[in-house]
Amino acid sequence: MPRDGTKNLKPQNMRTKEEQRELARKAGIASGEARRKIAKEKDKLKALMKCLPELTPERIRQLEKMGIDAEGLDNESLMMVALLGKALTGNVLAVEYIDKRLGNHPDTKIKARETKVREREIDLKEKLAEDVTRIDYEDMKDRLDRNYNMFQNVAADRDIKDFEDSEDEYT
Repeated sequence: MPRDGTKNLKPQNMRTKEEQRELARKAGIASGEARRKIAKEKDKLKALMKCLPELTPERIRQLEKMGIDAEGLDNESLMMVALLGKALTGNVLAVEYIDKRLGNHPDTKIKARETKVREREIDLKEKLAEDVTRIDYEDMKDRLDRNYNMFQNVAADRDIKDFEDSEDEYT
């Protein structure tokens, strides 16, 4: 059952071609703006991840205790350290994220296997196509040879001289 805000909506098939074209143009413009906004946010986030954070002496001691050199450490590395800390405390989502990034997650392994199976299937199909082509060619050649021999035998039985004379034209 439609909500109150949908009573004034008009289906696309009830609009003129000009209206449809104008709405599609506006939607395309809005989509482009949204994509550009997302790309700009992504670039800003990448830049922020590469920035060097201000670390307190206590945080530096914690990192050194974990065996991490705090000098030259960027925000991205700190985020990975925090993620590892969460995983070590039992956060399943953090563990799964790290596993995916390292390629140890079952989904990653399954996708890799599926890719290998698809590649093998393509190779087998190509080989089968080559074999079928070769078999068809050899089969046709055998049939032509048999037909040629059969005609030669028929010509010999009937003592046809023209067939033997015209043999060179077809070979």
